[in-house]
Amino acid sequence: SKSTEAYASLGQATMRGGKPAEAFRLFKKLFFMSQSRESRLVAGLGAGKCLYMQGKHELAVKWLNDHIIMAVGGGKNGKGNLSEAYLLLGKCHVALGNTSQAIAACRSVLATYPKVDERIEACQALAEAWRASGDLPKALAVSLQVVKEVESGEQKYQALVTAAGLYREMGVAER
Repeated sequence: SKSTEAYASLGQATMRGGKPAEAFRLFKKLFFMSQSRESRLVAGLGAGKCLYMQGKHELAVKWLNDHIIMAVGGGKNGKGNLSEAYLLLGKCHVALGNTSQAIAACRSVLATYPKVDERIEACQALAEAWRASGDLPKALAVSLQVVKEVESGEQKYQALVTAAGLYREMGVAER
């Protein structure tokens, strides 16, 4: 309906405007008032994203898990944005120190064949999760993969800084 589309658009605009707490309230309202599965998917992902932006990682995990369950249960039509949901879920788990869940979520992102930017972000989050778990060689391998895939810019710089830090943590002298 037009009112659910309006709530979704207003929530997105409010989030982009830097007001995630207000946007969360809009997405939550949309989620509970909507009968449409697609609107509930948009609202669930929007709510999870807003909570992540506010640093409310535990609550974001609940919303994102619910979004993923609803999206996966929907068959071929209307899967929602699984790659974005898994990416946010992985980042939340990294922030919470849940390394095995973070690794699983980041691997799930990669299994959805995401857009290039999401793939790079997922690899960076995966490297951070491997680092936090203490598996520095795997973290380094993922970071070096990002270095190879990204041609230039901030993402390449961040991947290089991460790789250099991992080399130092592993006791390998910089060249």
